Amino acid sequence: LDNRSTVTYFIMKTTVSCVLILASMANADTMGDGMAKTTYSGSQALTGLAFNEKYLPVYTSDDSCTDNVCDCTVDDVDYVVQQGRCQLNIDSVTSIGAGPPVEGFGLHIVNCSTNGQPGGMTT
Repeated sequence: LDNRSTVTYFIMKTTVSCVLILASMANADTMGDGMAKTTYSGSQALTGLAFNEKYLPVYTSDDSCTDNVCDCTVDDVDYVVQQGRCQLNIDSVTSIGAGPPVEGFGLHIVNCSTNGQPGGMTT
């Protein structure tokens, strides 16, 4: 990469990290009280999870399915769904007294490629 690309990448990475950390620190937004997660549909949920774990301060969600694969039933049809669920690690924020210990903002990627999408769209 040239210097310009490296600087642009660094700025984007820093901006995303700051936004996600600030979102996790909002007092009104915790699990069950406000905005606590974002979920994206993607065909490579585990690749997305690996990316998040490499570049963001996250940990795998405690309530993820075994090996990130879930058995689901929709309209009497059984599906096996891959998911890449993680949460921002906010231990450092809560340890300095910024608020009560809470779960970090959730970043969820769910592979819905086997599900039909409106208008024939794919994920």
